[in-house]
Amino acid sequence: DLNGLSAPEVLIADNETEAIVEVAADVSAPLGTRTLTVSASAGTAKAEANFRLTVSAPPPELRLAVSPALIVNQGYSNRMTIRIARSGITGPVRVRFDGDLRGISPGEFSADETNTEITAEIHAEADAPVGERTLTVTASAGGVAADTAFRLTVNQVSPELRLAVPSEIRISPGGQN
Repeated sequence: DLNGLSAPEVLIADNETEAIVEVAADVSAPLGTRTLTVSASAGTAKAEANFRLTVSAPPPELRLAVSPALIVNQGYSNRMTIRIARSGITGPVRVRFDGDLRGISPGEFSADETNTEITAEIHAEADAPVGERTLTVTASAGGVAADTAFRLTVNQVSPELRLAVPSEIRISPGGQN
């Protein structure tokens, strides 16, 4: 039963004793196991052999993508878009951050079946260690997981300089204030 399958005819040269036949299943091929017969002939000689072929559903797949770098200033937050691609997976996808999370709070997120991207807000505490670190974003659903890394830079924020002045000062000629 070749329903949904294709296999080209192969010619074996006189000096060869074997060949490779690639069997392809298109998307309409029914799932399941079937017995196929391979036939060969040369002149009046003929041979046949049977084998079992199983067409199975592709395994579930989960992929994600993020920006390669994100900068957050101490005491502030920044946002990162996480793109999710899934195949053969139903239900929500959980997303979490791993790595050196000292002084930052990225949180944990969930994307329902209809979401292909979510926005994560990453907050750096005022005393978060300054510098670069590599964090990993991990998505998981239905026993399948995917991860990708990005570089997070926490910048130090200089103390603010503030001035307090009245909105108006009046002075007379020859006077001072």
